[in-house]
Amino acid sequence: MKSNLYLAAKLICYLLFNLFIFNASAQIERTAYYTKAGRETKLKDSAYFSRTIVHMTDQPMSYFKIVEHYLPNNTIKLNGTVQDTGIILKFFGKLEEFYFNGEKRSLENFNSENVRVDSAFYWYPNGKLRTISHYPFNDKIKGGVAYYIAHYDSLGNKTLENGNGFIRIEYDHDDYLQGEMENYRREGKWEGIMSKLPITEVFARGKLLFGVKTKDNGTTISYDSTTYWVDPVYPSGMPKLMNFVARHYKWPKEAKRNNVKGVLEISFVVNKEGYLEDIVVKKDLGFGTGEEGIRVLKMAERWKPGILRGEPIGVMFTIPIRLDANP
Repeated sequence: MKSNLYLAAKLICYLLFNLFIFNASAQIERTAYYTKAGRETKLKDSAYFSRTIVHMTDQPMSYFKIVEHYLPNNTIKLNGTVQDTGIILKFFGKLEEFYFNGEKRSLENFNSENVRVDSAFYWYPNGKLRTISHYPFNDKIKGGVAYYIAHYDSLGNKTLENGNGFIRIEYDHDDYLQGEMENYRREGKWEGIMSKLPITEVFARGKLLFGVKTKDNGTTISYDSTTYWVDPVYPSGMPKLMNFVARHYKWPKEAKRNNVKGVLEISFVVNKEGYLEDIVVKKDLGFGTGEEGIRVLKMAERWKPGILRGEPIGVMFTIPIRLDANP
């Protein structure tokens, strides 16, 4: 009897110890639900997938385990690690994604700057290998640039090897581009669908010569390498914006009273007209500091909007505001 009590007590101590260790190394932050378009929803029954964030407190930096599941069958959609839980996820290390049927979709690696590095593998929904690519990272190439090693069609036939041949590059939301590559660079005529619109682009040694996008009403928009992608621009530049924020930011009384110090982060979208929308406090220091940051940004001048493939586009920004109640 004493022996059984001793074993029971030992088992309870073991379970409590391991529970303590688990809670010390990982704490579940929250589970949220999202539509197929990626927008958060409170309605689980109408959600396309769930996202669970687990805080990795045993890591030297703030890392979070992220796991997504398709709903309602609860099969895995994504498994990886992020460096924060903001609107834009910053991945780190190995990232796995899966199709709705459970087959693996991709295996990628990210560095601490949220840039793809090393080897990456992509599969078809039928489980067959689609693409092998490599993202080098060195003094000349800072990652994020894909070198396509091999590509196969859905039947397993190789169509590209060592950067030469035909390839179909697939993106989210059923977007794709396809064409020929020579020495790892796009060459000649490429066609595809981007944002549900048909496009045609012509390349020479990897450089875009021109492109044409056809709208739903039949009108076309032409562009070249100078109008393919243009960042939004604040009048007179970002230093002017930061100076504007510094001059017009009014310290909340509670923030001063509590000697607030740190970096406030606010994200926003510069829309197609150049106005700010979806302004969100990404990292708040409390005591009204975030609300004041939003107020000041709303007072700033109108931006020159960003451009993608010849058309204005909404672009998300995150800016830091350094605060010190007692400088």
